[in-house]
Amino acid sequence: MKKILIILIFLLFSINVFAEPLEVTIEIREVLLNQGTLIIAIYNSKTNYKKNIPCKELKAESTSETIIIKENLPSGEYVISLFQDKNGNGKLDTHIFRIPKEPIGFTNYTRKTIPGGWRKLKTKVDEENRSIKIKMIHFGGK
Repeated sequence: MKKILIILIFLLFSINVFAEPLEVTIEIREVLLNQGTLIIAIYNSKTNYKKNIPCKELKAESTSETIIIKENLPSGEYVISLFQDKNGNGKLDTHIFRIPKEPIGFTNYTRKTIPGGWRKLKTKVDEENRSIKIKMIHFGGK
């Protein structure tokens, strides 16, 4: 009985670990045209999100008001956060009280309250969910 249980656990684990990644389309809207680079962080767990350890980091030039990125991700839950680094210093610049000076974006952010944590922002990636749309937030206008 123990051998069967161990084999089942191994099979379940190996299905997730060796699963083929899915091509995911990330659409980022309301990008400020030709104003720096988008710095994108993809998180695959609550722990990594809290510790600011992305599983992937991407960059995209602001050559259009809508940026489309194709990325391969295994099925799972993710939070994507990004900002538009207008001045090229590699970090999100903020005003007093940490209000961003540069445009930001998150998965599943409704803009009605503060962004929130993993539970609120996570999005599911699987065979049926391969498209993620993020709208940039501009504090104080564009």
